[in-house]
Amino acid sequence: MNGIVGAFRAIFLNHQSTGEVVAQQAAALAEAKSKCTVLVIDDDAGVLDVMRPLLKEDGYTVLTAQSGAKGLDLLRYAQKDVRVVILDYNMPRLTGSDTLNYVRKLAPHTKVIALSGVQAELLPEEYRDSVDRLMHKPFRGGELVRAINDLAGIELPKVAA
Repeated sequence: MNGIVGAFRAIFLNHQSTGEVVAQQAAALAEAKSKCTVLVIDDDAGVLDVMRPLLKEDGYTVLTAQSGAKGLDLLRYAQKDVRVVILDYNMPRLTGSDTLNYVRKLAPHTKVIALSGVQAELLPEEYRDSVDRLMHKPFRGGELVRAINDLAGIELPKVAA
């Protein structure tokens, strides 16, 4: 009899409530995102002003640059940390396509999400084929977050119940 009661007690003590499991999953997801640095390169300050708080609020470490050259400088400095680059296609001087070529040389492991206000078919095929994800402006914040999570390999951790 004592063995049965002991087994029941062990099961009962290891049981977690649904709330505890959800809290552990949320904490693990927040930790995974905090280790993911996202570099946003866009010449439009308004886009950067929207993206920075959106991504930070979702838990990412965020770097921003208003030109391809500044973005590449940041990538050189933090290339080990940057897992995803969000890149505007239509930028002056160093275009999105040129910036992408340098990103691939500097940090070939880094995933790239290309943003464009024009239809995908109007972008050069080489550019479309070289990015990991192409998103058309405007887009919803949730779509961007899902794309980052997917490319960075961030998924909801499994927590034993």
